[in-house]
Amino acid sequence: MGVIFLVLFITGIFLRFRIKSMILMAFPNGLITWISIESSEDELVLLRKKDEVVLNYKNIYIIIDYPLKKTKVFEINNSRLLLRSDLINQISKIYHTIYQEEEDTSSIKTIPMMERGNLKNRNETNGKYGIWGHDL
Repeated sequence: MGVIFLVLFITGIFLRFRIKSMILMAFPNGLITWISIESSEDELVLLRKKDEVVLNYKNIYIIIDYPLKKTKVFEINNSRLLLRSDLINQISKIYHTIYQEEEDTSSIKTIPMMERGNLKNRNETNGKYGIWGHDL
């Protein structure tokens, strides 16, 4: 399954996850700085400081440009302080929406992983966002 690495360019917000022992040799400090947005809920148990407030804004704008041909800005409206875990969940939901809308609006359907042969990345589709490169 493809992996999308999410990079947050917001000063002061760090994502650090405890890692499982099988990959500890690659990360001797025991921390990684990414999460699967496909199943973020499952990985949040490993998130350090998940209940820490990271943003105190009523409106937050998330720019998604990868792996999209058509960059899109999404607005997150907050009624409260945004916790680190909330931010991850919100971004994961946005990506799930993007991929579903792409599938619904594209005349070129995604080739199932089992039918791709040596190709691991998904084929480019021509829907609302023009997704290329990676599966969710």
